Amino acid sequence: MRIAVADEGPGISEEDREHIFDLFYNGSTGKPSGKSGDFKRGMGLGLSLCRSIVEVHGGTLEVRNAPPHGCVFSFTLPAVDANALMSEARRQDEGRTEEARG
Repeated sequence: MRIAVADEGPGISEEDREHIFDLFYNGSTGKPSGKSGDFKRGMGLGLSLCRSIVEVHGGTLEVRNAPPHGCVFSFTLPAVDANALMSEARRQDEGRTEEARG
């Protein structure tokens, strides 16, 4: 499954795209930030956190410019078989119930 969000802003420079998912990277200064007080630009946590969450679930997160202006952020997640997932959850619940009785 792929989900994409596009905007019509100025786009993101190539240099910023290389680092935009780095923890504490703040594109407004071109350097890692981590300082409180620059709330207009953010703390450099959001995109790093998003990428981590997507990767933990087996997906990917990327950004690309969308000429003539703007950019597109997209992420993919692997498809799962909902029935198999529910069956596994039921088996785990049954195992915990048996342990509690035991």
